[in-house]
Amino acid sequence: MKRLWQTLGLLAPCWAAGALHGAAPAVTTLYPAGGRPGTTFPLTVTGAVGKTAPAVWADHAGITFKPGAKPNAFEVSLAADTPPGPHLVRFFNAEGASAPKTFMVGAASVAEVTDTEPNDDAHATAQALAVLPVTVNGRLDKAGDADAFKFTAKEGQWLVAVLQGYGLGMQMDPALRLLDEHGTELALGHDSYNLDPQIAYEIKKAGTYVLQVMGYAHPPAADVSLRGSPDHVYRLTITQEPTPRLAWPPGVKRGAKSSVQPLGWNCGAGDFKGPAFEVDASEAASGAEFVEIMGSGPEPLRVALFDGEPVLEMEPNQTAKEAEAHVLTPTGAVAWHGVLQSPGDEDRLMFATKKGETYVFKVASSTLHAPLDAWLRVENLVGTLIGQADDAKEGNFDPVLNWKAPVDGKFVLAISDRFQRGGWDFVYQVQISPASAVPVRPMVLGTLTENALKLEAGKTAELKLTAAVTGEFKGKLAATVTGLPAGVTVAEVEVPGKKGGEVTLKLAATAEVVSFSGPVEVVVKTSPPDAAAEYKAVYDLRGVEPRGDRLVNEDSRVWLSVAGKPAVKETEEVKTQDARPEVGSGAK
Repeated sequence: MKRLWQTLGLLAPCWAAGALHGAAPAVTTLYPAGGRPGTTFPLTVTGAVGKTAPAVWADHAGITFKPGAKPNAFEVSLAADTPPGPHLVRFFNAEGASAPKTFMVGAASVAEVTDTEPNDDAHATAQALAVLPVTVNGRLDKAGDADAFKFTAKEGQWLVAVLQGYGLGMQMDPALRLLDEHGTELALGHDSYNLDPQIAYEIKKAGTYVLQVMGYAHPPAADVSLRGSPDHVYRLTITQEPTPRLAWPPGVKRGAKSSVQPLGWNCGAGDFKGPAFEVDASEAASGAEFVEIMGSGPEPLRVALFDGEPVLEMEPNQTAKEAEAHVLTPTGAVAWHGVLQSPGDEDRLMFATKKGETYVFKVASSTLHAPLDAWLRVENLVGTLIGQADDAKEGNFDPVLNWKAPVDGKFVLAISDRFQRGGWDFVYQVQISPASAVPVRPMVLGTLTENALKLEAGKTAELKLTAAVTGEFKGKLAATVTGLPAGVTVAEVEVPGKKGGEVTLKLAATAEVVSFSGPVEVVVKTSPPDAAAEYKAVYDLRGVEPRGDRLVNEDSRVWLSVAGKPAVKETEEVKTQDARPEVGSGAK
């Protein structure tokens, strides 16, 4: 029987779930929301799943779900070689699929536990954690809930606590409190690069400490009270191990392999820098602004991409006079890498200009999850303001400045924090590009409003694609759908090559089509004389009122449900078995 299901692949779970004949699953949360490679554990889902357990798809073959005693209960197995980091899973039946849900695979070296109630009282009932590092899979079950965990911390190291809740897709605004054994608050963590809190605290005295988890409403409510429900799920990692947050330098050259150092707590004595490692940007997606790397920390590390050549800031460079020691003459793209080392620090770079040349200055810092809220200025040699930029747009704190040089000469580029902050983690990259020397790279950004589509035998269904085009394409751009099963076709649609726009893709199924459930992708393809390229369209996973990045912000895999003939005929063997097979996943 097991061999039969393996042969059927994705069609088998669809057929097994076909008896549901109702609504598609509407899963809201997974609990726990992640696990450790090489382990098997129970998992429950909230939301509407129907009377029979839905099938499950995951984006990596090492993640498998086996139905349990109830429709919303599963046994999850993570293969030992499952890559750590955020993954996507879907629950589906013959009627369709739930929206993708983020499932976090932790590090093999970090133990995982589940929170145990009662643990609301920070002193009397705080749950004891035997060893660090550890990841706690928890849930704030009801209004007023505040989970507490106690542990022993070592002297002379940073204690780092990273909570993932909002980043997992939960509609919550969580917070953390660090207390000593007497109940004195030592640190409070609220928002970081999103609504999820982080705490980094240098332990001066070995002893017992307590971390308390709380949650507030998101979107914000007039009633500022602690919230909780079965959907307030979180993962809390507590560690005194090296915890990278950023990279130095913060950018690597697109299409190449480069060496960087991790920047983070316990990574290096004094300078927070750890041993160098290689970043391979040779296969970065076209148009990508950064790559993400999963290391020893609980979250992916972002490294910016750039074109051209790198330039490291040279201290001292607080003033224009100090910046005169190193004058840049940008004839092509340049990436200036630096760090605002202390509060009030302002970095300056002197550069030579050509009259009438337009220069583009683009900052990457906040998008890398650095705390810098940058301003950017062009000044003359006596400090007079010539041009300036702040936030690029709502929710993006990285400025972009387009500036036209009035004369041949020298000018100064200055950068600092809006609130005069600074420190080892206030790193930045500024891409400097003379417009005449660096042609705009042609690119298509395709967006979709739907993440799932249902198609019936003998009928058609439509997918709407909005394409934004930058640069110049000389050939035609054609949108199509890849990964379609036999019996389903789509006609390519031309995308306007200059400005882009909205186009409609029409999928058609034959009357004899076989039932299918699985992912497909919408792509825009180039044609000669343009270089061969494909641009995948994506849909948004940021949710209601987005406040910063989630662990997964978007995805390109649209779920296609085809209602047609059964994939296979039932046999007597099948009839005597549980109609809910163990379901694997597609390769990532």
